[in-house]
Amino acid sequence: MNSSHNRIIISGLLTLLGMVFISDAAATAGKEILSVRIVGARRISEARLLRAIPLQRRSIYTPSLVTSSVDALLIVYRGEGFVTASVDSVVAEMNEDSSGVAIVFSLTEGNCLLLGRFSIHGVSLWTVEEVSRWCTTKTGTPLSQTYLETDIEYLLQRYENAGYPFARIVVDSMWTETGETPSLAVSVTVDEGSRIFLTEVSVEGNAATRSDVVTREARGRFMGLYREDQLEKLRRRIDHLGLFSSVEHPQLYLARIPQNRDSTAGGILIRVHEGTANTFDGVAGYVPSTTGTSRGYFTGNVTVIMRNLFGTGRRLSARWLRENEWTQELEAAYAEPWIAGYPVNGAISYYQRKQDSSYVKSRFDIHLEISPVEDFVLGALVQREDVYPSSSSTLFTVFESNVTSIGIDVRYDTRDNIRNPRSGVSYAAFYQRGSKKITGPVLLLTPDVQRDATIERISMDVEAAFPLALNHVIDVALHGREVSSSRLEQSDFYQLGGASTLRGYRENQFLGSILAWTNIEYRFLTGRLSSLFLLFDEGYVRRSEDVRHGIIAQNIFRSGYGVGARVETALGLIRLSYALGEGDSFSTGKIHFGIANDF
Repeated sequence: MNSSHNRIIISGLLTLLGMVFISDAAATAGKEILSVRIVGARRISEARLLRAIPLQRRSIYTPSLVTSSVDALLIVYRGEGFVTASVDSVVAEMNEDSSGVAIVFSLTEGNCLLLGRFSIHGVSLWTVEEVSRWCTTKTGTPLSQTYLETDIEYLLQRYENAGYPFARIVVDSMWTETGETPSLAVSVTVDEGSRIFLTEVSVEGNAATRSDVVTREARGRFMGLYREDQLEKLRRRIDHLGLFSSVEHPQLYLARIPQNRDSTAGGILIRVHEGTANTFDGVAGYVPSTTGTSRGYFTGNVTVIMRNLFGTGRRLSARWLRENEWTQELEAAYAEPWIAGYPVNGAISYYQRKQDSSYVKSRFDIHLEISPVEDFVLGALVQREDVYPSSSSTLFTVFESNVTSIGIDVRYDTRDNIRNPRSGVSYAAFYQRGSKKITGPVLLLTPDVQRDATIERISMDVEAAFPLALNHVIDVALHGREVSSSRLEQSDFYQLGGASTLRGYRENQFLGSILAWTNIEYRFLTGRLSSLFLLFDEGYVRRSEDVRHGIIAQNIFRSGYGVGARVETALGLIRLSYALGEGDSFSTGKIHFGIANDF
């Protein structure tokens, strides 16, 4: 329940308005304003007052514009403590040819009265002294309407976050105390209302998703004493499930009629809008034979994603990619949320890559994760990776090997939208350590070959979104990867280039033991999940010298720039970009196409 839902009543406060006289209002309406003057301003500069009013030179004169300008002048004075200030008259005089008018405001500033007494009644949750310390409104200083309203808003927020969402604060009286030095006295009354305990959760709008998938995210952490600041965290947590196109701010309701001010039961209503649960995206092609001895082959990229199996939040995905005649990838993954009813998520995945005629690499992962505190996830990984040199190759490429490893990862995410954020920060770090064993080919396992080695991997990903103006966002991401071992082979290296890393270059164009790249996008948001953007990417690749394969040490810097779009469709969130790498012309730029995948 937001502060705007609370009633703030300031009765009898700052209501003295002087009489306003406007000459020939009907005759001057619609005329151009040639000049604006304010007469009687001494304590506040005329320039500041002119900037505060909507009636400006070159605008068109209307009576409503004059009325709003009078209100604006009084707001400025009341904010500075001149509570008796008044606008005595507004005169509109036409010039000689009646083509425009000159406006003159005449005002009386009055005295800047200091606050002599500030009384707060009805507070039981805290002491009056504590409440007074939180307020910027202090005795002995000018009474500012702006500061007083800000203080009331702040106190209402304190009550909402302490379990009192129906608290009301009323400025019930204000008077002038006479004496040697006149001063103002203000009396404020607080009605704390009932304390609310959340005991239930209701869900609306979930046509395909089971209600318990949503309610279980709330029951373990957000039940109990009502706190307004927790509701936005709950909305973000449910949105991060990736099941819904949007999640509204949870709303409070009374579970039963209040019987006791200290034991009122309440509930929260969560309205969701179902998103695209299943995605199928496929592009395929056939490359015919170019010679009489070779055969044609298929290429393509096919992705199948089921994000919400049977409405339970379970996820299943599969992907097939064939880049050319010799290189292809296969990948499958399954994720199980809330294993055995506990807040632990698990996933298993399988990945295989056939790298031209060099090797075949397969990997099997088991990953568990838990969220001990809000916005923070801790995970553990067990992984088995096997590499086999290609049987069709007559040249040595890599040794046959296997790596058994364990890893830990941490994630922290406060983004308001994980696919198209307006604000927030995401951080992820991963460390993995494994034992690598060389098992073949037997003919090459000479005594001088190191058969056992330790391999370590470290990765880091940071993303931050900075809102600039309505629908304009700067998104900055920084990524790093490093693999280290006393024995590194081609199959151990990281790959850089393409739609998800360094745009403007071919997929997986660069190999290295150390990678770092940045993605900077200036986005114009066209929808909750859609945007148009300008992009600039910068990448670094380091590869150590490998005498055995005739590779010299490399330090490569590359940059790319271009334009792109994210478009929400019935198939899912489509990503499309056109980028130029170093040395590219318009005709040699790269078009990157993909579909957002939450796995």
